[in-house]
Amino acid sequence: MEMPNFENRAERGEEALKEHLKEIAVELKAEGIEVDDECRVNMDSYKAEPKYAGGIAKDKIDIAKMQTDWKKRKQQAKREIIKGKKQEKETRSGEKMEMFKTALFHKALGAKFYILRSSLHDDYKNGIDNVIADKESGAVVGAFDEVVSHDGELDKGSKTRTINGTTGGFLKYGIGIKNGEPIKQENPRVPLFYLALTHKELESAISDFEIDREELSELEKALLKKLTDSISEQTKIIAGIQLLKNKIPDIEKFQNALQEATNPEKN
Repeated sequence: MEMPNFENRAERGEEALKEHLKEIAVELKAEGIEVDDECRVNMDSYKAEPKYAGGIAKDKIDIAKMQTDWKKRKQQAKREIIKGKKQEKETRSGEKMEMFKTALFHKALGAKFYILRSSLHDDYKNGIDNVIADKESGAVVGAFDEVVSHDGELDKGSKTRTINGTTGGFLKYGIGIKNGEPIKQENPRVPLFYLALTHKELESAISDFEIDREELSELEKALLKKLTDSISEQTKIIAGIQLLKNKIPDIEKFQNALQEATNPEKN
């Protein structure tokens, strides 16, 4: 029976992915970026910044309320067994998508860019899952919102275009560079991208994940190219948004790095 073997591969791959995120977190901390073991921005590390005084505690209360509300909705949904399983699957897939994107982009771009998972506040409140920042300039070149499966891709795309066209993304617990060192700051007007993989693509990538493999696998290259192509198409739209036009040089630098990672023989 192949299913048990596939499940074991999936569990092994997910465990390897979690361990790899811990390794990335160690690297980020060594560079002055405070994250937890899953590479998520640590809100508590902002306490010493005057702008954040008192606000962190309130944000944590808001997060706890949202988590409680979600748990209640899940419990209600579980009264209908099929619906309950679907919601639980979607929640787990979203979490795994964030983890995989972090590992994938770090493997491809970690030498030139900080690849982070946003704080819980920015994830829950501002709809941002991942943050990409240029190590040299500190510019936040983009933020990602995840989509697993094509079911919600159009809705997410429409929502993202609306945000980009009005305010751009916003990071309360953001990042910058001053005198060559990372600093803690808010990041307004951040270009927001939505990135989609099917559930099958995500599960295959995680099952294939090897913690000791430094080079991109063929599957990872293919998925990275798919995400790169999506970013390129969305950048064309962003280029026409007056609010975000000054971000295009930073995005192009990011895109060039992606092209080098996906097509090394052409560089």
